[in-house]
Amino acid sequence: MWENNTLWREIQAELLPLHEEWAGVRLFPTSIYGIRFYPSGSSLVMHVDKPHSHVISSIVHIAHQYDDSREPWPIQVEDHDGRLHSVALEEGQMLFYESAR
Repeated sequence: MWENNTLWREIQAELLPLHEEWAGVRLFPTSIYGIRFYPSGSSLVMHVDKPHSHVISSIVHIAHQYDDSREPWPIQVEDHDGRLHSVALEEGQMLFYESAR
């Protein structure tokens, strides 16, 4: 559905070279998802993405809404050795990651 949208194709075209540079390989774009809003108190279950379509991924952090503590919402990423890393993205930052491994 989204792949036929002109805006999504433009975003994908802009981000593809950045992903290829980060990964060090040529990539074939498969998916792009829309903006997500996670209100205060939300959580996203730890998961592994689909290995046939989500090898290299990124999160573009557009904005965040603070709760009463004024703390950013950290993203936790598990590395290849099973260690968790918390990343608190600032507005306008992008996190690249190997998503299906």
